[in-house]
Amino acid sequence: MVYLISGFLRLVKLRREEVRTMDISYIYMIFSFMVGIAYLLLIPKEQYKRYLLYGITFGSIVDVILVAILTYMGLLEYKNMGAFSIFGIISSWAPISWGLTFSIFFYLMPKRKSFLLAYILSFAALGQIIGIVFQNYGLIEYRGRFLLFFVFLVWYAVAAWAYQRELQFYLLRPAIQKKLHHEDSDDDIL
Repeated sequence: MVYLISGFLRLVKLRREEVRTMDISYIYMIFSFMVGIAYLLLIPKEQYKRYLLYGITFGSIVDVILVAILTYMGLLEYKNMGAFSIFGIISSWAPISWGLTFSIFFYLMPKRKSFLLAYILSFAALGQIIGIVFQNYGLIEYRGRFLLFFVFLVWYAVAAWAYQRELQFYLLRPAIQKKLHHEDSDDDIL
């Protein structure tokens, strides 16, 4: 019995040490899952396809481009990416998170222009806060105190402008209207 209890206590101690020494690169994945859950909770199921296309276009693709440019300029560096590193430049989870974040951004975007500025500023501030948290965890390093806020502000403002102008609608229209197998039509909502 004593051996069983001492073995159990050693196992519990080992488990505590494993939790404390979790690979920090998993924070990217955990954050992506949290954003994914928010996406599933906030956006109606009928609208998943539409907003995910907008999110991938303005979130994921633009994120990869911005990270490549800022990394090349020496202004941004992703760190501790572990097995999720893509060419040592970006974590594979970052574009996923940004695609889902921009999907939520577009879905919740206010129709009235008077609220739009505050809305864009709020998302830019949220991005800055998350950037600071990631920097405190040692996941990213960026130069300049307000670099990320400025980048996020311009990024969200341009995305909101393009979304409202629907310049991209002509590019995404065939993909949005294409029905998937065994899917109820959501074209009536558009």
